[in-house]
Amino acid sequence: MRVKILEVAGSGEAGTRDAGPVTSTIVNLANGFAMRGHDVTVLDAPNGAPRTRLHASVNVQETDRLGAHGSVIASIVTPSSVARPALETIAALNAEHNFDVIHVHEAPYATALARTCAVPVLWTAHGSSWTMASRRAQGPRAYLHRWLDRRARRSAAHVVVLNEASRRALGGINVSVVPNGIDLEAWPALDRAAARRDLGICPAEFRVTFVGRIAPEKGAHVFAEAVGRARADVPVVADAIGSFSGRFGVSGRATEYARSVRANAPHVEFRGFIHRDTPEYRARLAAADAVVVPSITEPFGLVVLEALACGAWVIGSDVGGIRETLGGDTGALVPPGDASALARAIIERYQKQESISVPARARAAQFGWDGIADQYLALIGRLAGRR
Repeated sequence: MRVKILEVAGSGEAGTRDAGPVTSTIVNLANGFAMRGHDVTVLDAPNGAPRTRLHASVNVQETDRLGAHGSVIASIVTPSSVARPALETIAALNAEHNFDVIHVHEAPYATALARTCAVPVLWTAHGSSWTMASRRAQGPRAYLHRWLDRRARRSAAHVVVLNEASRRALGGINVSVVPNGIDLEAWPALDRAAARRDLGICPAEFRVTFVGRIAPEKGAHVFAEAVGRARADVPVVADAIGSFSGRFGVSGRATEYARSVRANAPHVEFRGFIHRDTPEYRARLAAADAVVVPSITEPFGLVVLEALACGAWVIGSDVGGIRETLGGDTGALVPPGDASALARAIIERYQKQESISVPARARAAQFGWDGIADQYLALIGRLAGRR
């Protein structure tokens, strides 16, 4: 059955080189749907950059009326006048195209569209309160996030989460686990020795690399402490890749947290944000003896797949999607927030440094976008048929 799908983006980056993790997911799904012969429309904010990474048959609609959806405070009153322009735009598009399913990636849209539109709404919850630290946090903002997620959970026709723990936390028949993915054709195999030559890294040194935003939930402080402990026993060289603003990309000032971590980790070289599409980013993953992802909470952890695609051994926290992504022969899991356990895992990797490039890429291949698009289309087909 051929279906008409509306993907609601909003960052303005869909199909461009600057797309972050969520927008990249939207693009990969839109491309997968389009290549299977379905009618796909992507609604996004305006952007002068070329959208060359979207399939030629994807219909892109731009509007500057999507800006308010990212505001938590604005979301409280959805669908009031704050969000009404976006809803009116979507309603007009639906009147023109008669969509079978609207796929959203923000909780406020799931709630508002379910109340104002007769089309089934599929919501992918990329980082909601039942998987993030805000689930345990106190205070008005944390309670507000939980309230918004509960509303969206009740409103959406179906909810997609990124890991099994989230599915168990939600329960219900309208919740499915569909992971994020990676396109291995866009991540060719890299040779560790060649990557080190290109970067000017000594072939004999033992190097561990943290990848992630320099933010509390990503565990940068745990990495810094663990490296300090491991250096008492083994000659560790450590660096970190990630934005200091706590957000994806290079924009924004360094947070107080990032400044504190840097000041207290003289043994770690902080490189700042390096885009995943650059040769340097991929070379640094391939050159590392271990890529470390010590997240305190993590709905999925795309960087784990990226590191595996580059043939790297991964040490990750035993949380969320990381525990489901990281295979036993391609890395190690440690308790989240446990610097001592992470230091031991680093030392064990130093003692056993065999190459795992082939099994690492084989593990990443299990998360190809073709299979993930098929999983989504199975859900979308059921929703469209129910309509």
